[in-house]
Amino acid sequence: MSNETGNIFTDADESIEYRLFSDFLLFANAGFQPGEANLFCASVKDEKRREIIDAEYLYFQGETEKAYRFFSNRLKRTNDSYRFNDMLFFSLSAIASGRLSEMFKLYTKAKEKSQSTADKKESELIRCFLIAFHIITSHSKEIEFIEDAIGIMPIPASIKPAAYYASARYLLESGDVGRAIGLAEGALGFMEASHPVSQIYLNLIIARGYIIRQNWNRAEHYFRMAWRLAKPDGLYMPFAEHRAMLSGLVEKCLRYENPEEYKKIQNLSVRYHRNWTYVHNMVTGESVSAELTVIEYNVASLAAFGMRNAEIADFLRISVNSVRSHLRNIFNKLNIKNRKELIGYVIR
Repeated sequence: MSNETGNIFTDADESIEYRLFSDFLLFANAGFQPGEANLFCASVKDEKRREIIDAEYLYFQGETEKAYRFFSNRLKRTNDSYRFNDMLFFSLSAIASGRLSEMFKLYTKAKEKSQSTADKKESELIRCFLIAFHIITSHSKEIEFIEDAIGIMPIPASIKPAAYYASARYLLESGDVGRAIGLAEGALGFMEASHPVSQIYLNLIIARGYIIRQNWNRAEHYFRMAWRLAKPDGLYMPFAEHRAMLSGLVEKCLRYENPEEYKKIQNLSVRYHRNWTYVHNMVTGESVSAELTVIEYNVASLAAFGMRNAEIADFLRISVNSVRSHLRNIFNKLNIKNRKELIGYVIR
């Protein structure tokens, strides 16, 4: 593992077993202080590595079209040690930019390879990659062995936060909220230094856990922790990816306090949510709605959690009359009659 990314955990192992993931999540797991992302990127001496890191940075800033073009070209031209990284960011940027057929082609190809490769270690590593990506993109509960993914074989210390994030997300969807929160909090606790992107994702998944528990103060605390890490470098994409899971926290915390950044996240999340919903519903057979506006979706999500109109209004900083109006529109769009029927159309 390059010194440019730095160690996140103290038990880093750099043996030859890790060759396929040694060049994985280069920017996402990089160590730098918030506000110094550009300095970190510029400090990378290897030209190829720097180009990939710059493209990852573009993705996390929400420049998904640019990221898509870069990783698409790399997958066409190269098959080097960065291929896992290229696959992941090609897939994420394909979803964000609406190129779902391209993402599914890659997923199918990778899955076939994982089932046919003669290299056992490579097969298991590809399976780990597929598990993590599958969970991140679709909220699927069908892969029962996600909890064992980290234990299939030792993995580099540099990508453990991503593995813990994927496992915590699976645990949330499986209903084991306490373990999910504990796993993500533990991962944060073991970090030796500042690794903003990894910490943003872990904080957001903890916030999601507390939303499920309806501990809104704790959820807001972790959301704001994530935002403090993200704002200095404009790392907006994690919030767009998680917006549907955050049940209005983006609005509550950013709409009036950070209006310019809020608009950027709003624009990113509208398209991302529509595309992600298609993937999610196709994989899971569920019916999460892509027809609702952002504010309607947030109102529906909070109502599905059992919040009353006045509580929703207070949480989202809108009027009670606005909540009533949004609920009428929601019921009409979804062709339902009451709040109980909202379950199934929102992530809960």
